[in-house]
Amino acid sequence: MKLYGALDVAFAALYAWFGFVLTPGRSTPFNLALALVCLLLGGGGVGLVAGARWGRTLATIACWALLAFSAVVIVLLVASSAYLRGVYGPLGQGLAVM
Repeated sequence: MKLYGALDVAFAALYAWFGFVLTPGRSTPFNLALALVCLLLGGGGVGLVAGARWGRTLATIACWALLAFSAVVIVLLVASSAYLRGVYGPLGQGLAVM
């Protein structure tokens, strides 16, 4: 459990670095959802490393939140790609590929 907790903390830091420093988003709902996922992962990881009773529960909630967040991001990326392709024709098709 301690290894999984350490990985949770490391990935929370990695997601925060990617989402807020390397490629910051301009959407407030996206930033809030990413912050929530990072906080849940970090909190669950700390709980697992510390051996707290609530650590496993919080880590499970964090995993489900991360899965839902990832699914929503993938759906929105596919929708934006389809929008570009449909509205802008051949130019949009090239942009969708990129």
